[in-house]
Amino acid sequence: MDAEARARRAKERYSARLLREPAVSSVGIKRTPDGEYALVIGLEKKSRSTEADLRKKIQNPGVPLVFETVGAFRKF
Repeated sequence: MDAEARARRAKERYSARLLREPAVSSVGIKRTPDGEYALVIGLEKKSRSTEADLRKKIQNPGVPLVFETVGAFRKF
């Protein structure tokens, strides 16, 4: 399985669980500057403790985890 496919599989596997977390606003994939694909977790606000907790909940996703501060999203 190639790197992009692993990232897509990780997103499919973990998205629902992650989006139930109050601090998580989004889940996606992206290519990092070094060319790897990563699972990107968008957080409402930056928090090292939240990042650490989420890393514990998603052990060994098969791709790097990247946390970005994106703010809150609301449906209109």
